Amino acid sequence: MLKGFIPAVAKALSINEDDWNLVKLFTKDFRLSLLSYPDFHTDSYPALKKSINVDLSKLSHRITEYSNSENPPILHRKETMVLTDNPHYEHFTQIASEGENAGLYENTRIIGFKQSWLNLINRHFIHR
Repeated sequence: MLKGFIPAVAKALSINEDDWNLVKLFTKDFRLSLLSYPDFHTDSYPALKKSINVDLSKLSHRITEYSNSENPPILHRKETMVLTDNPHYEHFTQIASEGENAGLYENTRIIGFKQSWLNLINRHFIHR
């Protein structure tokens, strides 16, 4: 059902299918976000380029561009974004395991944006 609904929402808002490749569904609100991670398959921790937040109850949406940001949000745990039969699932799981084993996910409040993520990596790997 969502497989047809989400593209229909994007089409109704005149949002090109090339402008998003991941969907975030909200469980407590009638909202969703269409997210653009162009480097999703090639970057271990890809940066968000664009977010289109859709409030379905208000029939409104807001677009936030991060393509020129020096500190965009970073995606972690990519294995949770694909089905287990996805050809990339095992690789994404391995990336997450490496991050866990290195202690990079211990404080999830500080890893959400590029600059703090890079600072954490530097502390863990350069200063060891």
